[in-house]
Amino acid sequence: MINALFYWKVGNLFSTFNKNVKNEFEITNYNSALQRDFGLSQTYVKELMIFSKLFKKKEIVDFIPMAIYRALVWKKIQLEEVGELKNEKARLLKRGKNKERIERENYKKELNALIK
Repeated sequence: MINALFYWKVGNLFSTFNKNVKNEFEITNYNSALQRDFGLSQTYVKELMIFSKLFKKKEIVDFIPMAIYRALVWKKIQLEEVGELKNEKARLLKRGKNKERIERENYKKELNALIK
């Protein structure tokens, strides 16, 4: 099983690359190349980039499965809209540091309850 830090590094790599080459040159079929070369969908690449911007490297807790981080990424905008993103991020990191087992479906329900 690949740990969350690996995914953070991949997302950071894509984000940094995109930032550095902006207006430098155009890569044709960029998304197709990522899918082919890395086996990642366009959506997943975007999620990894958001993940790497939302969390700093030192904040990644490998006890937290990537599926849980992704659930938070999926709800990022909605949590921002209700002013809960910062609090939920802190709560998630605390739970990870305490090695609390978090089930993905239950966590998704928790996020939905925060948004409502």
